[in-house]
Amino acid sequence: MRDDLFELVTDLRLRKFFLAGHSMGGKTAIAFAAAWPEMIEGLLIADISPFTNETSQISAYNQHLTILKTILGMDLSKIRSRAEAESLIMEKISSEKTRGFILKNLQRNPGDIFSWKLNASSLYKNLDKIMAGIDLEAGLSEPITGFPVIFLKGSNSSYLTASSVADIRKVFPASEFIVINGAGHWIHADKPDEVAANLRRLLTD
Repeated sequence: MRDDLFELVTDLRLRKFFLAGHSMGGKTAIAFAAAWPEMIEGLLIADISPFTNETSQISAYNQHLTILKTILGMDLSKIRSRAEAESLIMEKISSEKTRGFILKNLQRNPGDIFSWKLNASSLYKNLDKIMAGIDLEAGLSEPITGFPVIFLKGSNSSYLTASSVADIRKVFPASEFIVINGAGHWIHADKPDEVAANLRRLLTD
């Protein structure tokens, strides 16, 4: 994904830019910044420690596993509305918010035929790799400086732990950590105004 991002910014002829990422996107953004720091104007990472192996967080791992299994187990050929899709998802996913996120990936095609935008099969097969942490010894042992770095943490989330801050500061010694009260892991959905305010601050400071 880091290399995909490099290909994109090369095609767009972007030489220097701000980069923000949430969760897996945050890991991707940090991997990009480590490889091409000269291209980064500023970095905002939302609720993830890139150096923590999330597979050890059993509840989070199982949540992703349940979501992917639910998606893969649905027979979309029998679904004629989003309401029907949600009723099937409801059997496995009790959280209305989580169901809403899942349904954002459902698209209606001509002939009222539904399909998924995301490649759930690939995500399922590679979940361990997706949730793995970035190895500090694999090219990230040297400090990265020269641009502002903001880490946002949801107060109700366990993804960005206090113990991971020390490892993050080894790579980004000047990084700023901000706790967003009342937010969980999906911090941009729980507190969009606070996330937007920090993005604007990154762009204007």
